[in-house]
Amino acid sequence: MNLEPLRLPWALCALLFLAAPGCGRRGDAERPTRTFLKLGTAPVGGTFYTIGAALAQVLSRALPQTQVTAEATAGTGENVRLLDRRRIDLAVTATPTTYHVVRGLKPWSTPIPLRAVITLHRNASVFVSHRGSGILRIPDLKGKRVAVGPAGAGFEHLIGPVLEVYGMSYASFQPIYQGQADSAELLSDGRVDAAFFSGAIPHPSLLQVATSHPVDFVRVDEDKIAELEQRYPYYFRRTLVRGTYPGQTEDLAIVDIGSGQLVTRPDADEGLIYRVARAIYEHREELAEMHPAGREITASRVAQYEGVPFHPGAIRYFREIGVWREQTFEGESSPSDPPP
Repeated sequence: MNLEPLRLPWALCALLFLAAPGCGRRGDAERPTRTFLKLGTAPVGGTFYTIGAALAQVLSRALPQTQVTAEATAGTGENVRLLDRRRIDLAVTATPTTYHVVRGLKPWSTPIPLRAVITLHRNASVFVSHRGSGILRIPDLKGKRVAVGPAGAGFEHLIGPVLEVYGMSYASFQPIYQGQADSAELLSDGRVDAAFFSGAIPHPSLLQVATSHPVDFVRVDEDKIAELEQRYPYYFRRTLVRGTYPGQTEDLAIVDIGSGQLVTRPDADEGLIYRVARAIYEHREELAEMHPAGREITASRVAQYEGVPFHPGAIRYFREIGVWREQTFEGESSPSDPPP
């Protein structure tokens, strides 16, 4: 008996069995899709990098099938550009800079659309000088070498107004553009006379330099702080309680310059941003264990508007937990505000 004609049908059947959906190995379509997200932070040594890395860890653990990677960047200015170029998906930013970005205010010639995900910590900002240098007030910075943060990060939006109320500008001293960790090193080595630090308390680089070298905290006069509060919506007086940093023996009036805020693009997936906002808020205690700034992620702050409209996914979550307050952007209802 010739069995040769039966071989072809069996071979075809085997091929069809392997190719058919649900046959043999599970098809790729049935596998859970893994999401990879990049989160822009700041240079190593700043609080934005520390907090961004903590956010990436928490989100990677809290969100199923999601891996979030913290990317060291030059800071807010570069983060905004990377978001616009779709090189990153989320970014920790300083709200004074993003306030200018979304409106196309100088030096941003064209508005770049952003959406807020969650408002994080307050941005405590201060100049620090060598102990005994005589640099104790903002006018004492004139003619000195001053580290002012990394180029392209947007620090001019933080420092510029403080200088302006004293009739000063960057031309009043020699600006040195370095990241926060490098600024601390330059101050420690005596290669700069003063340095500017901004971020959550305690600032890791400022803590490092204050621990190893005696420093003075440069005062902003009370009347100038009041003037800043009147001129800008994101400047607030704050007391830096004595003992916050080594060698700080008395309370000090400083300025909070906006907040750290997690932002994304307007077209980011609504469901994803809802889950990101929820994960951060529900795991805020875990974040606080990584950095004290996590304690500022509170019901009264997370949906705080500071110039950037919120993403619909974030709004949906904040409505669910009862912390959302209707907001306006450029005099109209926030373009990101979905119907109730």
